[in-house]
Amino acid sequence: MSRIKLVCLSDYVFSVFYASTMELNMKKTYFLLMSIFVIIGIIPMINVYADVNSDIVAIETSEKARKTILSEIDSMQDIDRMQNLLNIFIKESNRIGDEERAYLFNRLHTMNFQQRLQLLENLSTERQKLAILERQYTTANKITDIEALKQVFSGKTISWNKQAKYIRADGAIFYNDKNMGLLIGTWFIKNENICYQYIYSDQTFCYKVSIKGKQIFLNDQVITLKSGDTENLQEAFQKETIVTDFEEVAEIFSGQTMYRNGETVYTRADGIVFYNSKKGNLLKGKWFVKKNLMCYQYIDINNNSCENIFKKGKNIFINAHLITLKTGDTENLQEYFLFKSIK
Repeated sequence: MSRIKLVCLSDYVFSVFYASTMELNMKKTYFLLMSIFVIIGIIPMINVYADVNSDIVAIETSEKARKTILSEIDSMQDIDRMQNLLNIFIKESNRIGDEERAYLFNRLHTMNFQQRLQLLENLSTERQKLAILERQYTTANKITDIEALKQVFSGKTISWNKQAKYIRADGAIFYNDKNMGLLIGTWFIKNENICYQYIYSDQTFCYKVSIKGKQIFLNDQVITLKSGDTENLQEAFQKETIVTDFEEVAEIFSGQTMYRNGETVYTRADGIVFYNSKKGNLLKGKWFVKKNLMCYQYIDINNNSCENIFKKGKNIFINAHLITLKTGDTENLQEYFLFKSIK
């Protein structure tokens, strides 16, 4: 009887051990299978990331590689490859504002293949230029690529310290100064600097451009760049500053003596002009208005000289120069010219 009990007990222990082993093996098998499925799912993601990262490195490094990648996407109609690059370029661009970024992501769904390819071309060019600038800053702490700098700022609004500048692609600049209000001028690149010249001053303002990571600095001040005239500065300036028409230009200068940077010009009401330069060279000629331009034609000088007229409040500017006007021939230029001629 005791032997039967022993056999039954041994059978029970074996069955429990077998069941436990089977359960353990099943768990191991399940874990192994799930690991395989996860790995199988991750591998394509890793490959995609590796591929897009490889494309980005190539684009940032070589213009030839950038064109090759775009050509391959176009010829193979590779939507996935194009979309992966677009997603990263839009997301990581530090010159696209949050609103514009959201707009571009939504707009992608309505774009056809060629429209998205054109967007990729623009963004990849932008990415490459910034990478060039970053490499230059890292290696030499100096940026000398003028075309790259133009690409960075052209057609953008710079914002910092509650101030805004719109850098128009044609070289015009509109600036909202905290103290002086809305101003207009020109911008240009000189060495590694971006420079401004405003109509209220003969002084040129230059700031060194540097890039650290994804941030852009003017001197030591970090700035924000957004595409286009995001502050509508040029519209606001045009409302405040009147570019005078034909009749107003004629009325402003007729019978007046103008003082500008050591020069004196008497514009007689009948169209005769007398000009005294800084060096004391006295000239006679005629003045006239062409569209909204003030023009001069002096004797013995073949070329006409025409200048833009700006009016801001009570101040009048010719090109970048603030002028003073006084009624009549306050310097007696015509008498002086006649005296020199007779003599």
